[in-house]
Amino acid sequence: MKEGMSETHLDKQDKDGNRTIMKLEGSLVQILCKINPTYTKYLINVRGQKVLYVHLIKALYGMLVSAMLFYKKLKQDLIEYGFEINPYNPYNPCVVNKMVNGKQLTVTWHVDDLKVSHMQPSVVTEFMEWVKTMYVRHAIFGQGAPICTSQKQILNTRSSTEAELVGADDAAGPMLWTMRFMHSQGYKIKTVLYQDNRAATLMETNGRASAGKRSRHSDIRYFFMRNMKEKGLVTIHYCPTDKMIADYMTKPLHGNKFSKFRTIIMEQQHLDSK
Repeated sequence: MKEGMSETHLDKQDKDGNRTIMKLEGSLVQILCKINPTYTKYLINVRGQKVLYVHLIKALYGMLVSAMLFYKKLKQDLIEYGFEINPYNPYNPCVVNKMVNGKQLTVTWHVDDLKVSHMQPSVVTEFMEWVKTMYVRHAIFGQGAPICTSQKQILNTRSSTEAELVGADDAAGPMLWTMRFMHSQGYKIKTVLYQDNRAATLMETNGRASAGKRSRHSDIRYFFMRNMKEKGLVTIHYCPTDKMIADYMTKPLHGNKFSKFRTIIMEQQHLDSK
């Protein structure tokens, strides 16, 4: 605080052991001072701009500390409601499960956005009513692909086959994590890699035995998918280009194919539908 400026009395820590200070500047400072002129004596000048520092005594939406406070409350409320935390990721537990009518009720969340799933819609409705009584408002539930991603490869490749091989290696880690996570959720799923490049399919299945003179230079790390296949962790299937829905993320599709892949990703149409 600059000399000659006033400041309010602040306790060193709040009831949670923290003290949250927020910096306000610009038009928001003018609005606050117009609403309550007493704020004027706390203004300071930083590079020609009026700045006001305030001490928060309640949670304010959008701040990290507010998200953490809500997370702790929601987690505790769900546990008291009978849910159990998925043990696969104990350092960031945001998935809980509870058996209802012999079927698993799963709740996953990010900050204040919740996703709920159960075989019986009535169970989801009952949970929504519980959320409404606890938090006044309830979440909007939808459907669609659980994981969608598209990213550039960080390695330059010399052919489409080599690019497919590198891309499969990049996806191997998330595939393993997803499989183990779903196993912890109680679902015995099979992991399948769909490949629309036949040469890449052979190399991912047979390793260097299927490498030609244009691909024999490929590093052994890019045959990790073959190692996963030998361990029974993944199966590799050829997929025709017309059914490769990942193209929606990587190619400038248009017309019927664009519309079809979009509806499949949003789970409005199954892949095998005509």
